Amino acid sequence: MRLLLFSLFFATPSAVPVLIHDVVTGVSSSDVESVTAYKGLVFFVARGEEGKELWSSDGTSEGTKLVSDIHPGSDSSWPQYLFVYNEWLYFSADDGVVGCDSDALSLCGRELWKTDGVGSRTHRFLDVAVGEISGEPKGFVIYKNLLYFSATDGIHGRELWVTDGEPAVGNSQKILRMISDINTGADDGNPLGMVVYNRHLYFSATDGTHGTELWKSDGTSHGTSLVKDINTGAASSFPANFALSGCLLFFSANTPAFGVELWRSNGYDEGTFLLKDIFDNSYSSNPARLFLYGGYLYFSANGGTYGNELWRTDGTPLGTVLFKDSNPGTGSSDPSNFFEFNNRLFFTAKTPTTGHEMWTSDGTIDGTWMVVDIFPGPESGALSNFASVRGKIFFAGQDSQHGVELYGTQICKTGEYGSPTATSCAACAYGKYNDRIEALSCKLWSACAPGTHISFVGNGTTDRTCVPCLAGKASAIANQQHCYDWTICSSSQFETQGPSASTDRLCENCPAGTYTLEHNGNTCLSLFDHACHSDWDSLNWKMQRFCKDLYNLTRPKNSTIQRGDPGLAEIFDDTFLVFISISALVGSATSVLITVCILTHHHMRVPTLGMKRTAASTQKKSASPILHVNKPWEHVLEDYLTKPGGTFLKTNLSHQKVSPSRRTGVTGILQVVPPSSGIKEKVRLGRTQSKKKVRRDKRTRQVGNGPKKPITIDFDKALQEFEVSMDHK
Repeated sequence: MRLLLFSLFFATPSAVPVLIHDVVTGVSSSDVESVTAYKGLVFFVARGEEGKELWSSDGTSEGTKLVSDIHPGSDSSWPQYLFVYNEWLYFSADDGVVGCDSDALSLCGRELWKTDGVGSRTHRFLDVAVGEISGEPKGFVIYKNLLYFSATDGIHGRELWVTDGEPAVGNSQKILRMISDINTGADDGNPLGMVVYNRHLYFSATDGTHGTELWKSDGTSHGTSLVKDINTGAASSFPANFALSGCLLFFSANTPAFGVELWRSNGYDEGTFLLKDIFDNSYSSNPARLFLYGGYLYFSANGGTYGNELWRTDGTPLGTVLFKDSNPGTGSSDPSNFFEFNNRLFFTAKTPTTGHEMWTSDGTIDGTWMVVDIFPGPESGALSNFASVRGKIFFAGQDSQHGVELYGTQICKTGEYGSPTATSCAACAYGKYNDRIEALSCKLWSACAPGTHISFVGNGTTDRTCVPCLAGKASAIANQQHCYDWTICSSSQFETQGPSASTDRLCENCPAGTYTLEHNGNTCLSLFDHACHSDWDSLNWKMQRFCKDLYNLTRPKNSTIQRGDPGLAEIFDDTFLVFISISALVGSATSVLITVCILTHHHMRVPTLGMKRTAASTQKKSASPILHVNKPWEHVLEDYLTKPGGTFLKTNLSHQKVSPSRRTGVTGILQVVPPSSGIKEKVRLGRTQSKKKVRRDKRTRQVGNGPKKPITIDFDKALQEFEVSMDHK
């Protein structure tokens, strides 16, 4: 016997896997079947020099061997229906031995065997049938911790049996009994397709009166009964392909009206009905090989238009749909051999160009593809009997140089990769991912370009995702977690470069004495130009009056300068620039504007806005500048209110005490001092003891050169009176 071992990794559909072990050399087949995982090994049935017997493999050629020659010599015991129960591997086999009953010359026939993987501990467990008749046990299922199966004892036909799998010890008897003689006498009840559902065993059977229909059993003869006579009378509906999904039992059944279609049941007669007539009228869609994956039942069916293709259902008629037409048109891909591995669905399907090969799906159309073409070209690899052991997949298959033999592969999960010679898979490094299962290498995460930011950082199975920056934000370099806010040009700066999603705004300082007075402006002007050189018609009447008064108060005697002359701002005293600055800062909020005018009037001895200028107010003496125009606009008011020192008045001016300067004239300075007397919402303004009276805002105040004596003025009341007087003009 020639042994061959090749490492296999499904990288692309064009990769050609090779066999793990060639039991029969050359193009001849060992006809591998019944591939089953047990105790970390893969067990299978193959035909070698010893006939068709039980083999095992650890995934290497050296570790692939015959378990036991059950039927000695070249004859075959042909083990079938391999099934794991209570740490033993059960199967049916025929050892060809005589004398297993009281008749020393009788053959034992095909009976129930078990093994723990060691040849010396592989033996016949039960001889169900008497004499040379074979019990033919099959259809194994575990229910209530016991092993149920169908078999015949030679007296009754094929019926439902049970065993606990334990041998008789001393006088004790192993559990072995027929549950119910469904079809009484020697005729077969023929229970098939047994599945555990709703605390019962469900299966198809016939009692001789009804045809083969849906039955159930609770493990007792009395509790074994017909669920529904789907095809009434002696005719049969032949329920098959049982599968569970959610709280329902699904299966195929045949009726004259609909043919073989998909049915569902809640375990009772009235809850058992046709789910959907996939192939209209009496034509059969023949749903088969139902398999639960990802919350759906996948199966093969023929809808009449697409051939026999892959369908799925969520348990509702509308949710029963064609999933993938792998062989487009009326041809059939015949999907079969469904199994789950690494959270993916695997199955076999055929196309005209590839033959019958291995496919996989993640439950999406885009995630469904052929994994490997084991027999390149239109010939079929004849893949079947899949089993997974220690992260590897074993199956029966063939290629152009070998018959049907044992193949195996290590298919890396998403998030892993491996080379054709690798014996294990490696995880993708940080910054890389693999979203396919047959990748030779991992792919780099996508880069988030400037103007975008990362919305999902990425991992081993999923690429990084990026989204554009929102309006008002930018990212200048790649792969930023967040976009940053655009820089805001202050009112003492102007914008030199506009922002975008990938570039920030650039700002430069305005020349001294000029401002934009708005964020992100692009033109620097003097304060007077902003307040009084704008569109005259756009100014409200109070601002127009204010600009006129400023002009009159600062115009030199006999001057011919007119409103709007650019040179006008140059002769403005710093004090009046403060008036303008506050006006621009708060817009047309007259109350704050008038507040400053009133305070200035009391300590500068200048007329209230709108009143005739007096001779005394023309006196102009030198003083330190009040306004520092080279500072950011937000600090203009602060400079005015805090120079030469004291507490900065941020909001309500009436919350502070203000003492007048001893100076007189247009350029007098306000001195702000911390509150000490606890007077709230009052402003203390000075007056002199001269008898000369001056009318101001409908108030009379004594001014002169006598000793200074502070008085208290109701600031809010004065402000309201002035606004009322302005509103009536």
